[in-house]
Amino acid sequence: MPDRAAGASTIIERKDGAAKIVALVNRLPERERRVILLRLVNDLPFAEIGAQLDITEAHARVLFNRNLADLRLRANPSMSAEPPS
Repeated sequence: MPDRAAGASTIIERKDGAAKIVALVNRLPERERRVILLRLVNDLPFAEIGAQLDITEAHARVLFNRNLADLRLRANPSMSAEPPS
């Protein structure tokens, strides 16, 4: 039988993690936030995102990748630590 306390702890950690991600996304400037949400929530291609935001497809892709990388680092600061030499 699975440990219920461990299961509850995992659920709480996931909810806390999701809340942290939502807060980080909400701190982004409007255009960057829209690029992230249109791609991840609406699953739109970069060409459509660009059209909706009046930017090029390439610019939409750059904004997405830069901001996604930044969100990952902010969500997990230990990822930014350099590996030992």
